[in-house]
Amino acid sequence: MTNVNIADKLVLNGWLDIQSYHVNMLPGASVPPNGIAGHQSPQKFYIVAEKGGTLTADVPPNTTVPFSLGTYDAYLPFIILPSNTTPLNRITVGIKKGVQANGNFGASVSSTQPLVNATWNVTSTLSTGLNLDISVGWPLSMEVNNFNRNKMYISHYTGTVWDSVATDTAIWDNIIGVFFAARKGITSLSPFGVFDVNTKVSVEEKFTSENVVAIYPNPTNGNTYLKISLDNATSLTVLVKDITGKTVYKTLPALYSSGQTEIQLPVKNLPAGTYVVSLLNSSGNILWSGKLLRQ
Repeated sequence: MTNVNIADKLVLNGWLDIQSYHVNMLPGASVPPNGIAGHQSPQKFYIVAEKGGTLTADVPPNTTVPFSLGTYDAYLPFIILPSNTTPLNRITVGIKKGVQANGNFGASVSSTQPLVNATWNVTSTLSTGLNLDISVGWPLSMEVNNFNRNKMYISHYTGTVWDSVATDTAIWDNIIGVFFAARKGITSLSPFGVFDVNTKVSVEEKFTSENVVAIYPNPTNGNTYLKISLDNATSLTVLVKDITGKTVYKTLPALYSSGQTEIQLPVKNLPAGTYVVSLLNSSGNILWSGKLLRQ
């Protein structure tokens, strides 16, 4: 990724499409927050980072720092207020349209779940010592699937799941033209999203042997399939090991919809023998295991 360094105030008179560039605000530089420089249409003055671009800036203790970012069709600001005890650090924010089951990986959930259809990707130069209050903003056009902004929350993708916290009501900012949500006491950074009380993304459902219908064909001399039946959408990883315990095949975590699903196991190139097929939840725990005979 190519760096673009800004040494002074960057005043926007329209969109600034940074494509996949990394915009690095040097110490003392700033991007005036959207809606503050006397703009008549403030929602049209921001940095477009939809194609993988990012914005990095100093974030001093007890100082509000806005990141005026968005996509081509939506202003999606990210605002940070560190505590007095948080050391000076540099924070990088990127934005993308859509939400995936495993942060930036896995199945898209934007077509089925009530949420704000955006992900804020945030990193810091500090690995410890963070204590941040954050706010995110979005226009009405980014709400999908009957999103309930009166019972919503900012979700943080930590470990292997999107977390959930007490719900709140989004606040409309008439000057900027977006809704805002806030969350206090953030101590680590990774993807953030905005969900409501009914959003099911990284769902830990009870999973029993009845949910697995069959491994077929079994035995097999080619590829085979794992047929499962789910009561609810569930995040799963498929793991195949040989009899020595060596992993020979493993998928990335993916969100599988409720109902019956067939998962192909590409084992036709494996040596003949007995293998153990396992399903793991989003925490890496085994939910189910079964034997597969490769002829």
